Amino acid sequence: MTWGHKRQLVYLSVIFIIFIAIIVSLYFWYKPTPTCFDGKMNQTELGVDCGGACNKACVSQLTPLTIWWSRVFPSSKGVYDVAVLVENQNIDFGTKKINYLLRVYDKYNVLIAERQGETFFNPREKFVIYESNIETKEQVAEKVFIFFDEKAVWQKIKVTSPLISIGAKNYFSTPQTRLQSNITNNSLDILRDTKFVAVLSDKDGNALSVSQTVVDVLLSNESRELNFTWSTPLLENPATIDIYPKLNLFDEISLD
Repeated sequence: MTWGHKRQLVYLSVIFIIFIAIIVSLYFWYKPTPTCFDGKMNQTELGVDCGGACNKACVSQLTPLTIWWSRVFPSSKGVYDVAVLVENQNIDFGTKKINYLLRVYDKYNVLIAERQGETFFNPREKFVIYESNIETKEQVAEKVFIFFDEKAVWQKIKVTSPLISIGAKNYFSTPQTRLQSNITNNSLDILRDTKFVAVLSDKDGNALSVSQTVVDVLLSNESRELNFTWSTPLLENPATIDIYPKLNLFDEISLD
């Protein structure tokens, strides 16, 4: 190879290297930044756009919801209230919206009524899903089952639960069956549309009756009387009384 050919080869090599450098620079300059919404597993995700750096939880990270019990309570002939005690045992994951379906059956396992609804789950939360006035066309309801939408989006969230305290529970059987207590919002947050469900149980822990009330607004450091009523008397006085608050914490969540 002559000296001239060698010089041409060097020039071509330099030009080629410069060309490659430009291509590589343009690639990294215009390369899309990995996100949790690009349909690719291109960060520290455990799955596509879930886990790791992403707030969305992968199915493999979730502990299934625990159904502690489900009950039907007669309200009037052919009309029932139903309640289901559910627990989200996930420490870091919650969902802003999850649809559910309640199915009511008679003693022969015949489906006699359905009710759809939606709720949210805070992390580490146990609460009662309560639906009233479910009509069964005078058929006698015996049991209820709940089914949750498996497509709900669960998020890794940081929430500081508002410190709400519940005072002494005073049960009265006459002249009307009712339960009186008081609540105090010990946090700095204003609580809105907070549901409270009271469960009256026998000595074996079986729910005798359930009632729900809603507090529209509870200011910081505000205390308020809480009242639950029943239209029909109980056949026995409750051995235990539980009140489950349902606080919408998602207005104040902080995403990782």
